[in-house]
Amino acid sequence: TKELMENLATIKLTSGEELIAIVEDGPTPLEITVINPVLVHKNNSALGPMLSVSHWLMFTKSNQATIKKEKIVALEYNLEDNTIKHFERFTKERGAVISLDEQTRLEDMISKTLKGAMDREEQREEEWLDTISNPEANTTIH
Repeated sequence: TKELMENLATIKLTSGEELIAIVEDGPTPLEITVINPVLVHKNNSALGPMLSVSHWLMFTKSNQATIKKEKIVALEYNLEDNTIKHFERFTKERGAVISLDEQTRLEDMISKTLKGAMDREEQREEEWLDTISNPEANTTIH
């Protein structure tokens, strides 16, 4: 729901893990409760840095956990719209998160690769047509 999404935050833990989760008050003032926590992975690829996520708690029925505040390095609620949208999609569809600019770069790369292949094919066809239509070509038919 919209109210829950207003509590969406990114959380950096002392372990180095970065989570995105809906954050609520914990059972004690020294704890928080995270709902639908996802773990952010930063990977380098041929396209540059790529972000993906996986479920942080894969084997729980409720998909929520309590974290001691002493284990938190940073907690920030002001997330980018893209991050919110991809979090919602991931938690509903259980898909991977790729930011829109990375998706666009990936699509551009695929488009350029396909265009290059088609241009090379077109050039080969033109060369072949030139060869068979040129009466001066050095060909012998047996």
